[in-house]
Amino acid sequence: MQSQTRSNAEWIHDLGFRDDETIEALRSSLMGAAILYLHKKLPEWNVSDIRCLAEDLAQDATMQVLNNLSGFRGDSKFTTWAYSFVINLAAHDLTLRRHGNIRIDDKKDPMRYLASLLRGQSADAENLAERRNILEIISGIIESLPERQRKAVIGVCLKQLPAQTVAESVGLNTNALYKCLHDARIKILAGLKSKYLTLGDIYATFEE
Repeated sequence: MQSQTRSNAEWIHDLGFRDDETIEALRSSLMGAAILYLHKKLPEWNVSDIRCLAEDLAQDATMQVLNNLSGFRGDSKFTTWAYSFVINLAAHDLTLRRHGNIRIDDKKDPMRYLASLLRGQSADAENLAERRNILEIISGIIESLPERQRKAVIGVCLKQLPAQTVAESVGLNTNALYKCLHDARIKILAGLKSKYLTLGDIYATFEE
């Protein structure tokens, strides 16, 4: 069923039962709303950077909507209510950027950036020992993740497989997969911190 044709009651019912197709329709709609908002607010950004940020915002907003379904009162279209979550997240992100309070660690999606390093997309200048050491640390942290988190990261971030395909392969629904990736990201960043590394250090090492 297309998101435009779902009634408010159908959205609430299907999301309440964590229907994968409906969750993906919600995430896609939220991402579209985020892209439109970001294009207006960040005309100087390129399409790829806007899409990456919109994907991250849509994932977080999807979790927020699912956790706040009981707060929908039916005074508007469900999608209008849901869009407020992703727009609020986007506005907060832009406020932090505008006032210079954002840490370098927040400037990129950590999972995408670290995955790109492991795929060799950002490490092709000089094969320095420091770079090899960092890649080994990142790889080791990912390997030490719980099995489902490890497979989710490898499938979605490294192999770039569709989320639905990865979810099925690890026995999760799409919503649970996003939560799994979120938990994995927290553990990866904590693992880097335990090695006295920040993403700022990694950016400085790999980016010319």
